[in-house]
Amino acid sequence: MRPLALDLWFTAGERGRDLLPAQPSTSPAAPQCLHAHDPGTPPGELAAPSQLKVTAPSQAANPRGTMSPADPKPRNAALTRSAILQAATQLFAARGFAATGMQDIATVAGVARATPSYFFGSKEQLWQAVMEAQGHLVAGIVPAALASLASPPTQDALTDALLESVLTFHQQHPEALRLIQWAELQGSSLLQHLPAHSSAVQSALTMLQQMMPGLSATEAAHLTLSLLGACYAHISFGRTFGPPLGLDPDAPTFMHERRVHLRAVLLALLHSI
Repeated sequence: MRPLALDLWFTAGERGRDLLPAQPSTSPAAPQCLHAHDPGTPPGELAAPSQLKVTAPSQAANPRGTMSPADPKPRNAALTRSAILQAATQLFAARGFAATGMQDIATVAGVARATPSYFFGSKEQLWQAVMEAQGHLVAGIVPAALASLASPPTQDALTDALLESVLTFHQQHPEALRLIQWAELQGSSLLQHLPAHSSAVQSALTMLQQMMPGLSATEAAHLTLSLLGACYAHISFGRTFGPPLGLDPDAPTFMHERRVHLRAVLLALLHSI
């Protein structure tokens, strides 16, 4: 049984804009394929589900997604599928799997109610498609770090590059970690059998084993989990534990301070084992 208190903290972190006092955000802009109806939505924050709008082909002339005399050409299937996937990504990230319906996804994508099922089958299959796409994005974190380094890199340089790659990725893709957290909160087993997700985690484990070849497989796995937790703590708990600690995740200096702190913690941890 999952600890109820931890679930509540996770949920507060996920729904921080609803449950905690609003604060201005300085994080990067959200993906441009989705548009908030309210221009006051803070940059980098996922818009509320009621505000989300995906630009789908022929949407303006035919919002129901069916052909009309003024729209003699059929929809572009690839664009329609992409619009549905984008809408599902944002709604699942904002609400979680259980609270998101196929009608909600169809409405945000600007298609007919049956269209998401036509392209993806069930809601479970659509969730899997979303998580697989996110897994491919996450799998690019390690290669992006390595691309910036000389060969062979020092351990300190590699740590710096990996840390920067992780933090930059999650500033640009806030939905990725939210989806993983929702899967954890809701006890979803769908995440465990996705090749891209497993590949992304394995790439982090492999990199750590290369950095510290003396570690046992079990110790390397635990250390990977600990390092990921440290890197994501401010995203998961910044608005719940931060204010009582006197930390403001939206302060202009916060991310610089966080980078400096994480670098010191990670290097100390790696050198101590």
